[in-house]
Amino acid sequence: MLKEETKRKLRLMGVGEYIQAIELQDGDTAIYSLPFQEGFQLLTDSVYQQIGTGTESDVYSKVEGCHKTPFVGAHSM
Repeated sequence: MLKEETKRKLRLMGVGEYIQAIELQDGDTAIYSLPFQEGFQLLTDSVYQQIGTGTESDVYSKVEGCHKTPFVGAHSM
């Protein structure tokens, strides 16, 4: 279960759609047996389907607060 502060941060980063998808995955114990990357890919696919599978510009327009620029954290890899 996500803490409220984590949910707030996800919304601020413009990826609030992940909140519902994460909460849905929480109920599926099989997800815990997957490597992190596979679980994250499933999560991302779920969110992408939730937003829609139109063109890239359609997806950007449906994501709240998205300005077509990637989120850049404090540290780059």
